[in-house]
Amino acid sequence: MKRLGVVVMLVLAGWSGAAAAPFDPQCPRSIQTRQALVSDVKGWIAHVDDPFSSGRPAGNDRAPIRSDLRHVTLYDGHPAEKASLAPDRTDRNRNTWNLASDNRPRSYWIGCHYGGTNVTLIAEVPREITSCEVAYRDNFTIVERVACK
Repeated sequence: MKRLGVVVMLVLAGWSGAAAAPFDPQCPRSIQTRQALVSDVKGWIAHVDDPFSSGRPAGNDRAPIRSDLRHVTLYDGHPAEKASLAPDRTDRNRNTWNLASDNRPRSYWIGCHYGGTNVTLIAEVPREITSCEVAYRDNFTIVERVACK
C-alpha cells in the first residue's frame, strides 16, 4: 500500500464550527521539530508529508531543530490530497487567492511551510472566507503577513 504521509492531528483549541469566529491565520515564524512538532501550536493541525516515512512516529531521541517559515499556500481539500492552488494573482511580493462561495462542495485549507522539515501547519479555512492574501518581503523570501476575509 502506498503511503502518502503521516497526518498528525492536534486538537484545535478554542475553535467551534458553530460560531463565526474571526479567522486570522498568522503562521508562526518558526517551529521546533523532530520531523514532528515538539509541542502543540494553538489553532493549527500539524500535517507531516513524508513519502519516506515508515509510518512510525519520529523518535524523541532526536534533538529538536528550528525550522523557519518559508511560504504559505492554499489547498482545495485536505493537504494530504496534494491539491495546492495557484494564486489567482501575484504581484509585488503578494499572492492572492479568490475562494468560491459558501456553496462549494469541498473545504479550503491553508498551509504554513517551513524550511528543513516536512512538517506543515494546516488549518481549515472557514466557509465564510472569500479571499486570502499572503504578503512577502525580499522577493518572496520572507512571509510578512497573511490576511483572509
